[in-house]
Amino acid sequence: MKIASFRSTNSFRRGLAVAAAFGLLASVAPFAAQAATLVLTGTTNASCTYNTATIGSTGILTVDTASNCSVVADALAFASTPTSLLVGQSTSIKVTRANPTAPSVSGTVSVAPGGPCLLDGGATVPFTFSGAESASIAITAPALEIGITSAPCAISLQATGPASLGSPNNFNLTASTTPPLPLDVLAFNSAQVNAASGGTTTATVTRGTNNATGAVTATVNVTAGACTIGGNTLNFGLATTSQPVSIQAPTSATATSCTLTLSNPSAGATLGPQSTVTVAVAATVVTPPPPPTTPGCTTAANVITDIRPTNRVSFALGAGQSAAVRFRAPGDGRTAGTLSSVQTPGYTIPPNVQVNVAECPGDFTTSLGDACTSYSPGENSTTQFLVGGGPFWFCVIDPTKTYYLNVRFPGCTGTCGALVDMY
Repeated sequence: MKIASFRSTNSFRRGLAVAAAFGLLASVAPFAAQAATLVLTGTTNASCTYNTATIGSTGILTVDTASNCSVVADALAFASTPTSLLVGQSTSIKVTRANPTAPSVSGTVSVAPGGPCLLDGGATVPFTFSGAESASIAITAPALEIGITSAPCAISLQATGPASLGSPNNFNLTASTTPPLPLDVLAFNSAQVNAASGGTTTATVTRGTNNATGAVTATVNVTAGACTIGGNTLNFGLATTSQPVSIQAPTSATATSCTLTLSNPSAGATLGPQSTVTVAVAATVVTPPPPPTTPGCTTAANVITDIRPTNRVSFALGAGQSAAVRFRAPGDGRTAGTLSSVQTPGYTIPPNVQVNVAECPGDFTTSLGDACTSYSPGENSTTQFLVGGGPFWFCVIDPTKTYYLNVRFPGCTGTCGALVDMY
């Protein structure tokens, strides 16, 4: 990048010309160290680093830059724009600049003729910025014509130096004989509301007691999180003191949150300190399904399985849970068998195993005989059954009915597993 000629170029050239006339400049040579800083001043302000700088025979400065020079624009704008002024009182108007490091700039603040307002210093007040300072200019409304209770004043800003105009650079205020009505204050009534995962909740926006300004509005938006709301615009009528915001929370496996934010209050209203609300969304609660039931039975088991396809089933039970193994139904063709429950490797060894043969799953109270029920220390249990009749050490079952070998592990402190074989 080549940068040539800046504000001091002419005097610099004249110095070079005089030096050349006396033979002081014999050649062009670099005169700066590596990575020095070049600062330009004038209508814009810029700075960058450069590698070398040379002076040509005609006095032109040439700079080889190591980076692009960054130009920062300067602009003048109003920092304060009062909207009302009581007759006989004063307020201040503040002007700031966008780039305090730029060269000195100047401007004026003016009030339109014919209005009731006066600036401290005349209809047009000049100012000059040489650095980072700002200008505050007083404005007064001495009096209004008889019979007039309010009148507008138009104030404008002009930039007469090298800076441009920023925004805002003009505004109106109203001079009045009566104080302005207080603003309605809109705010959420709490900092946080709670919602279940995938559920709904409500946040409430309240309106302050200064309801004399008529209807006012505001906007509410979801500014963080995955919540959705029923609508974005809140309308407060003259007698409306609160408005609900319906919130739909996202479905989440972990706890999360959303943020709702109030903005854009209409004329006559302002936002209170609580202009945001956090929606705390709880994690999804997984509720295990209730144990299945069997028609005609008042009991149920956590696991119901059928041993007939493979003659072997396995299951894992926690404390207080039970399994029901269906082992005989009409049409099986089986007249006798042995059911053996064995602890499954990899699970907690149960301290005891309780079994009971019954027509209902999970039934440990109905007894078909001593041979049909047992409570054994350790992890193993064996039950023998016969269809229709047999010795007392067999569990006798009816060939027209379906039966379950109900199994549970009293005293299990972890997850206890078992294999049940039928042979």
